[in-house]
Amino acid sequence: MDNKQHYLPWLAVWGGVFGVISGIPLVNCCCFMWFPLAGLLAVMNISTKANATIPFAEGAVVGLLTGGMAGVIAGVFGGAISAASGSAMLEFYRGIPNMDPAAMAQLEAQLSNPVAAFFQSCCLFTVVGPAFGAIGGLIGSAIFKKGSSGGGVPQPQAF
Repeated sequence: MDNKQHYLPWLAVWGGVFGVISGIPLVNCCCFMWFPLAGLLAVMNISTKANATIPFAEGAVVGLLTGGMAGVIAGVFGGAISAASGSAMLEFYRGIPNMDPAAMAQLEAQLSNPVAAFFQSCCLFTVVGPAFGAIGGLIGSAIFKKGSSGGGVPQPQAF
């Protein structure tokens, strides 16, 4: 972990940006795609700033931290939105014709309690965010390489 001095700005920037984006219900329909993207962009920016290749383990840690920050922000932000809009969503679902009564009972149980909706969102995002962020960090450290990696066939030297 040679590049720790470059972590904080990019963890805060990409964790904050993608945390807010992931907390918005209609934008987060991309199945947690924002968390790997946050980890990947953080690794890219750290690699550029340090002008060095980020090893896979360090890329995973950067992605984990970025995804964790994004997950906490998305959990709180998304949980607040879920808690505030639960009654409106419940009215929307009640207006759907031929809705299965068992599914409607589940929706009523979930959406009628704003505290449960908030904690459900917080728990989901804080678990999923770091995991997907670590995957993005691994992908970023595989893509964004600087200089030679030290592997491969040595070049012949001229005499």
